[in-house]
Amino acid sequence: MTGEFRGVVAARLAPLPADVVSPAAGFSNVSFRAYMLGTLIGESPWIAAEVIAGASMHTLSVHGLSHSLALFGAATSLSAVLLARPTYRFLREEYGVGVGGQ
Repeated sequence: MTGEFRGVVAARLAPLPADVVSPAAGFSNVSFRAYMLGTLIGESPWIAAEVIAGASMHTLSVHGLSHSLALFGAATSLSAVLLARPTYRFLREEYGVGVGGQ
């Protein structure tokens, strides 16, 4: 319902373990291309956060970790935004939830 690519990006941006996301994509019959591109884009912020955290540990400081926390919040929020429209459509179609007093 969300689309293969959007779903993989959102799942990779969300703070979920990769051990759960990968098999779920396989069980959902996500195409190889959507899986690879979604993983590349969705994991990129987490890779940046790990590099920032690693650099701050190199100097034994916690100054750089504040950037990682901001990135964590931004990536998690972006994941929610990516899923907001499909979730709204699902709720509207299944339960009649929507704008206009329904």
